[in-house]
Amino acid sequence: MRQLTYKHSIGLGLDFFYSDLANLRNNSDASDFSKSFSIAAVASGEWNLTKNLYVPMGIGIYLHRNAENDEKTIYYERVGMRYRFAKHYFAGLSIKAHGGAADIFEWTVGYTFHNNPNKF
Repeated sequence: MRQLTYKHSIGLGLDFFYSDLANLRNNSDASDFSKSFSIAAVASGEWNLTKNLYVPMGIGIYLHRNAENDEKTIYYERVGMRYRFAKHYFAGLSIKAHGGAADIFEWTVGYTFHNNPNKF
């Protein structure tokens, strides 16, 4: 993520998704690895509400997707809330949707490498 202002950040990244027991739902001849994993390129933004609370938003385009795992479109949307509970650590909850229809709730725990020129 690149901080644009003290309230907004943008970034690019990759998402890796794992679907447990995908080989039971997916009848293709693909390998178990290919049936279980999806990979996407993501453009994302964050809106900082306070010093520690922010709203991540993004849109992803699948590089490898599994329609059998309810990945209905070649893209998905994500919106959520995250809370920074220490200088570099955060936790959050997001909704991932395909074509505007909610697909899954995601929980997130992560580490941020800070290089913030705005110094909250």
